[in-house]
Amino acid sequence: MKRAALGIICIFSVALWIGCGGGSSSSSSSGNTNLSHIKKRLFVGNSYGGAIQIIDAQLDQISAFSISPLGTPTDMLVSPDGKYTLVYDKSSNSFDAVNNAQEFLETSGLYVGGFSQSYVLSSDNKTLYAAVRNFQNSTGPQGAIVTVDYSSTKAVTGSIPVPNVRWVAINHAGNRLLAFSDNSDSMAIIDPTQTTPALTTVSAGLDHPVGAIFSSDDSKAYILSCGPECGGTQAMVTEYDMSTGATRSVNVSAATVGLLVSNTLYVAGAPGGVGGTVTAVDTGAMTAGTPVTISSGYHDIMQSAGNKIWIGANTCGGGGCLTVFDPSTSTATVDNPASGSNSKGDVTGMAWVDFQNEMYVIEGGELRVYDTSGNEIPTTMDIVGAAYGIAYVPQ
Repeated sequence: MKRAALGIICIFSVALWIGCGGGSSSSSSSGNTNLSHIKKRLFVGNSYGGAIQIIDAQLDQISAFSISPLGTPTDMLVSPDGKYTLVYDKSSNSFDAVNNAQEFLETSGLYVGGFSQSYVLSSDNKTLYAAVRNFQNSTGPQGAIVTVDYSSTKAVTGSIPVPNVRWVAINHAGNRLLAFSDNSDSMAIIDPTQTTPALTTVSAGLDHPVGAIFSSDDSKAYILSCGPECGGTQAMVTEYDMSTGATRSVNVSAATVGLLVSNTLYVAGAPGGVGGTVTAVDTGAMTAGTPVTISSGYHDIMQSAGNKIWIGANTCGGGGCLTVFDPSTSTATVDNPASGSNSKGDVTGMAWVDFQNEMYVIEGGELRVYDTSGNEIPTTMDIVGAAYGIAYVPQ
């Protein structure tokens, strides 16, 4: 199975960030008195410098403020109420919780017992669930979904054993988890609100499923089967009725990532591990449109913004890893490098700034800005180090 995922003001080196007034304490109940007071902010994790740099989205400019210290910050998740940003620290396989209003690291070192590439936040504004494939359970095979309370107890609170679990999805209500394991043609359904959560294993004709997207009312889950790209036979989307267990399926060219927009589910992947396509699936009729060619690589990021579908990939060879798909014309623009230039690199984060109609993208450790047509906007921003994750966190 394959993997599961911002000019400079007084910033010349990691050491100089604090000298410019950018540092804050790593964990303090009193908070941070050195606030940026930037209303339209982006947080950008610098995995080399071990800090989160604060970007002024109104000016498209790196500020003199940062949040530190962190180990190797990568992916970021903003809590549903906007109070926290959860940051995955790849160097320690732990999560850190940033207090967004106070711009300081409120909680750090929430160790989940091993590497995780899939994690979700519940609607209760306190719970994170992380799929940890190599989690050592007290008995039985390895693998578990680890539960983290990041706002009240600020601790790892439990684990739900799921053998070799690598991906996890959650519904809007926060009372159903879907878990997917390596080299498996089934999924596990879990009610995490139970004192002792039980697993219901469902096959439903799946073929190496790697994720799911819930309908707005949580009545349906659309399961993405990776198929040949993950060692299986046929990529597909399966509609699963959460009440009755009834299913409907449609074959697609590839499916490692998906996004539901109204009644259309967009899925992307690399057919058989080669190239890349995006396909629109009508969830009413459960029919698939004609696949459209996109960037190559392993596709694991997808966002809807500016009436476009933005798709990010990694390990895409010498071509571009960012694709902007226009559903109105069924055309895709790949951000390929100019002739004689190198690829911009893996896409590891995206953040849409709505009032600017701009998409911030992390590519190959650099921060880039694009307009709604997918054209890069020249800026003087330069990350000293290696950017990875990004989140739009307005005050």
